[in-house]
Amino acid sequence: MPQTLKFEYKTEEGRVSLKGYGFEGTKTPKDNEIWFDYIPKERAHPDLIAFACYLSFWPFIRGGDTVEFPFPVSPRIQEAVNKIHYTYRGKEHVTVLNVDPKIEPRQTPENNTPVLLYGGGVDSLCVHTIMPEIPIIFIAGHNGPGLRIQKAIAQAPDYHIVTSNLRTSLNQPGNWPVSTAILVPALLSADDRKIGVVLSGANLDSLFMGAGTVWKSEVLKSPWFEVFESIGLPYFPISGALSVHLACRTLVEKGTASRAVYCEIKGGNCGRCFKCMRRQMGLKAWGYGDINWDSYNHSVIHELLEQRPVLYRNTMGVAIPHIEVPDWFTEKTGHIPDIGSSLNKAYVQGLQPFSHYPHYDELLSRILTVVEPMTEKDIQIIKGFHKCL
Repeated sequence: MPQTLKFEYKTEEGRVSLKGYGFEGTKTPKDNEIWFDYIPKERAHPDLIAFACYLSFWPFIRGGDTVEFPFPVSPRIQEAVNKIHYTYRGKEHVTVLNVDPKIEPRQTPENNTPVLLYGGGVDSLCVHTIMPEIPIIFIAGHNGPGLRIQKAIAQAPDYHIVTSNLRTSLNQPGNWPVSTAILVPALLSADDRKIGVVLSGANLDSLFMGAGTVWKSEVLKSPWFEVFESIGLPYFPISGALSVHLACRTLVEKGTASRAVYCEIKGGNCGRCFKCMRRQMGLKAWGYGDINWDSYNHSVIHELLEQRPVLYRNTMGVAIPHIEVPDWFTEKTGHIPDIGSSLNKAYVQGLQPFSHYPHYDELLSRILTVVEPMTEKDIQIIKGFHKCL
């Protein structure tokens, strides 16, 4: 049954508060208030605040609902919300009550700056290592950042840690309401910080290579990119040009590998999960760190390695020739192809659809001062990797 939802934006007690009212039925938020311990000196454009509300309460907004955002919005928000809902939730649209045709969409500020959404892992750390002058934003859980990530971020010249209950306010604590909800702090601070483009995104292995299982040729046609650009805050997955292998090499060569926090269990890098194992393999291939294989010799890892095709075989396959792996690992995975020389270069050609974004040329030129671009032969190899036996 359609809902009539109303959202509020308030600044109080050192926080920005987003509240939602009118949720009905069995699927409702555990808490109707999402807070961020940050009050911008300049309030963001009403479209950005509206989209921050939309992302924060995404799981509970249904097709056919009527919504009223905290402030009147431009027609772009009605288009943006329906573009996303049509793509992911079927053909029922959401009606925005307070659209005002007189409100102009956000324009990119003069003298704007890129910002990096920093997750702490090898991908975002690699971008930060190459371009340390770019401000970073890190969103922490309601208890604040773990000590390890806090120490890593504190070494950046310009950083902002935003503490929030965004990931604990849902019925499944620890999950993002939707993957793009990581952009909410950037939306709320965009006009205060004069943000021109937000840098983020998964690595090449995940974004384009589908964890080694399929080439995702349509991935950059995701409506999320179009929608963020339409509301005046372009979202640029710059690390999508970099494989884990290349990111690990860069961190080791530049001396920042010790700052990588790629797992959030027990405050960072549990040393038992599939992600920790892959990242440690990637770093060890370049001579950094050690791998305690006994800690990975358990049923969860075994089951993942026994899947066919092996998940992230592109990531692991390029590391295996350079490290010692135990017999149980090889028995579970079987043969994994190695395309190391290609994954040791940047797939900058894949980022061409974003060439009109602010700072695009300077960002890519900075990357290419550190890494080499792929050749056409390299590109054909990575595009066909999922077909390798």
